[in-house]
Amino acid sequence: MPHDPNASHSGLDDRQADARPLLLLLDGSHALFRAHFAIRNLTAPDGTASGALYGYTATLMRLLETWNPAAALVCFDATAGGFRRDIDPNYKANRPATPPDLSAQWPHALEVTQELGVLALDDTRLEADDLIATYATHALAEGYNVVIVSGDKDLMQLVVDEAPAGGRAQQLVPGSDVLYDEAAVEGKWGVPPALIGDLLAIMGDKVDNIPGVPGIGVKGAVGLLRRWGSLDGIYANVADSGSPRTQRLLLEGEPSARLSRRLVDLVRDAPLPASLSALAPTAPQRDLLYTRFERFGFRRLMRVFAPAVASEVDADDRT
Repeated sequence: MPHDPNASHSGLDDRQADARPLLLLLDGSHALFRAHFAIRNLTAPDGTASGALYGYTATLMRLLETWNPAAALVCFDATAGGFRRDIDPNYKANRPATPPDLSAQWPHALEVTQELGVLALDDTRLEADDLIATYATHALAEGYNVVIVSGDKDLMQLVVDEAPAGGRAQQLVPGSDVLYDEAAVEGKWGVPPALIGDLLAIMGDKVDNIPGVPGIGVKGAVGLLRRWGSLDGIYANVADSGSPRTQRLLLEGEPSARLSRRLVDLVRDAPLPASLSALAPTAPQRDLLYTRFERFGFRRLMRVFAPAVASEVDADDRT
């Protein structure tokens, strides 16, 4: 897979270097938003913003080169909230509209993904997290290793060191170069991956406008979960759950906690739009990529996909 020679390769964990096939799952929406805010002043020759597309493309190319996956998929959010808005109209209601200059780059990101030989999916009812959770679950059942690339803490629910079929799922958080296994998740949040959903149900999540239990933060939530083992365990033992204030907050906040738990629960059994075998990366469409990168003025990426004759001329010009 051609790659940007100026890109750094990090995050590769030698524990992934075994005989199992690897499924790489990229949260495309998160990658695009992150690139948009990281590269604000890059524009195409016609003056339109192009930083999000450039950053996203470089990220995807770097991941494919680093991991060389047997299967790869990029998942996008088609709408804000999907079916969870039916459960709670306030879900993600605090989020501002997507900036117009980012919206204009979004279709190009889907197209460049396909041109790089990777399937891109979105769904009007499901979020990217649900598509990722579904494919991760199926892949683990078939003995794959899985690497999820996203900064979304909800997806840490999927991290597992050894699934019943023998594979593992880890999460690579962009920008931190941390590859989370079960111990790393617990080290960061104080609870193992299996309890991340219960943790969020109590502490809430301002990013997604998930209320949790008002008045109880992450420290209190971790303490309760360590003592009682689950959200249900906490509510079965409210009378013994700390101070009178904590008991009162839990009782008053139970409807909110139960609602929050539904909102953070990932869909893991959605119908697969494409089989795992259909996710094998294909050869990049070099001509289309070169033309697209020329349009946006991505000179470094143009060199990666330049026709052979042009590459030779370019090399002569530099000597």
